[in-house]
Amino acid sequence: MQKPNPGTWRRTPCKTGQTGQSLIRREDPGFYNPKWLNRPSKRLECPIRATPRYRNAAPPQRCNAATEKMKQWSNEFPMEKNVRPEIIISSIDAERLDDLLVSLPQTGIVGRAELEAELDRATVVEPEEIPPTVVTMNSTVKFTVESTGEEFELTLVYPKDMDNSGKTISILAPVGSALLGLSQGAEIEWPKPGGGLIKVQIKEVTYQPERTGIYHR
Repeated sequence: MQKPNPGTWRRTPCKTGQTGQSLIRREDPGFYNPKWLNRPSKRLECPIRATPRYRNAAPPQRCNAATEKMKQWSNEFPMEKNVRPEIIISSIDAERLDDLLVSLPQTGIVGRAELEAELDRATVVEPEEIPPTVVTMNSTVKFTVESTGEEFELTLVYPKDMDNSGKTISILAPVGSALLGLSQGAEIEWPKPGGGLIKVQIKEVTYQPERTGIYHR
């Protein structure tokens, strides 16, 4: 075996189960003994250290601390989510809409699933307890387009009461089911004729049957 130059260092592996490497010098006794080369140097102990998976990785304790801190921040400052507002419907509307769903085929009806989801999450109260600014069945609502300020009015009706006037919207339409139970001032996304969505605000509930004392229409 070729001898290294005097004063040079040679790197040798540590024993199995140890981490790191040792440096031994030419002057160490037994340097040229092949068996000795498989053992760590007695003069320079093998450093035991945790080798991170990535070169710039933080120590585990720092990673854990950062994770806990982020969890704390997420609890204190939750990110804004697309949470649907609470809705209120009358017991009569709920009963009639349930009957409507029962009469429809289980599949192939657009808007059925959306209406079922809205009814499932709604708070049901007696007709006399409905706030005067809540959209109920047969209510007329004035809307404002947020981007342009344009206003328009629609009446929320059952499918059998739809007409060609352009002033009614069916409860089975996606926007119709989303409109049910909302309060004045709420905002919803409205599909545009050419595609896409616009944000529309409920400016005013101009007519509500319950507000005028009509509970069984």
